[in-house]
Amino acid sequence: MTTLNDVWQVFTQIEDRESLVEWRVAGIALWPLMKNRLMRQVCESAGIIEPTDPQPSVFDIENPRDARAHHHIEGPATVVVMPFLRRDSQGIDPFTRPIADEYERRGETVLTFGVGAGDDGTGRPSLERLIRDYTTRYRRRSQVIIAARMAGNRAAAAKWARVIDHLETIPGANAGPYRRFPLWLLVEFESQRHGFRRLFRRLGTRVLVMVNAHRNAVIAGAQAAGVWVVEPQHGVVSSTSPVLSWRGHETVPYQPNEFLAWGQYWIDSIGFAGNVRGTVMGAPAALEGLRHANTTPDTHRVVVVSQPEQTHAIADFAARAARENPDLRVILRPHPKEVDYALPAEAPTNLHCDPADVSLLERMATAGTVIGVYSTALFEGYALGCRIGVLDLPGREHVGALLGLPGVNLITESAADTVFQDDAFDRSAARIAAEYFYAPAPDTLPLP
Repeated sequence: MTTLNDVWQVFTQIEDRESLVEWRVAGIALWPLMKNRLMRQVCESAGIIEPTDPQPSVFDIENPRDARAHHHIEGPATVVVMPFLRRDSQGIDPFTRPIADEYERRGETVLTFGVGAGDDGTGRPSLERLIRDYTTRYRRRSQVIIAARMAGNRAAAAKWARVIDHLETIPGANAGPYRRFPLWLLVEFESQRHGFRRLFRRLGTRVLVMVNAHRNAVIAGAQAAGVWVVEPQHGVVSSTSPVLSWRGHETVPYQPNEFLAWGQYWIDSIGFAGNVRGTVMGAPAALEGLRHANTTPDTHRVVVVSQPEQTHAIADFAARAARENPDLRVILRPHPKEVDYALPAEAPTNLHCDPADVSLLERMATAGTVIGVYSTALFEGYALGCRIGVLDLPGREHVGALLGLPGVNLITESAADTVFQDDAFDRSAARIAAEYFYAPAPDTLPLP
């Protein structure tokens, strides 16, 4: 079976052979814009991962309350915050809220954007609507610029064809809509970069805090306006993360200037480009609090954390584990991206589906075992003193650092129950070892 590492090697081969990181088309670095898109397309088409469910969008809202808020953005805003799409049970983004609070305490003027359908009605300007507005408003300008820069450039399409041909050597893979040279993307990127450059200059922005900083045009526009872009960690990242992992490259465009990591492990493992600074900001407050709480684990409670790229395989495992271990209470936790989630047919009575409003951290704090593929919950569970089971499915490469630690097992078809049998597991030792992943939070966040 083709693994994620196999795919990464194929991408790395063509990246090096064609010098894709250094490649510029119409003055734009195309490869950083396309690598993540292509990797998902290749992995889905090859059957390595499952397609994710369609996600709710601000453009699906029938009567939006903030449809025009992005037309009335007033300054100054020395700090701009673009939060994570999903929120906790109180509707708060735990990744940016402490950062915004600290900047306000310092006297900065903070503007927070709305991201996702859940922010409609908050009065915040919608990031998605603003991106669409800039794409439309500056399209003609960008078409003229790109056409002038591309005049007579036939080599770009030929180079792109070589890239696609190489990627399609992966068994079953096809580039789908990306087989043709993505001229449309250059136009969209230039339109959005221009719009955001103008916006940040008008607002007098000094720092942009952006979770999941994969919106390259926003980053490019901010940096063109002299803004320092900070990405706080929100999930698992590794040496095979196509957005952030550029080991060996001194400079890669459209990267955040600084990555705020939970612990030193993430900085050591990712392989940032040389123009990205890694800074340890410490563990999230919610996790830190539970690590020091006096909770009593239920060794018969097993939390199985789903992943949208492996929905069916994980659900099948959870049902089998519950059926073969009737003394266990198996709790299957869907990922927020799994919109239409349902338990497998004829699920055993000791298998339960966890509702989204229940805190996963609190659930794991009283569990004996946490199982998944490459969810952040595996690292969090270990930090809370749980045994960990890593399912042998594509994507487990992202959590390779866990394998080999006491109380962590790789679960294959022939070893489905080994994770439940580790009687010598020391929860306190696991919590100490996990400080490499989650450093104690400092009294003051290390912010620029």
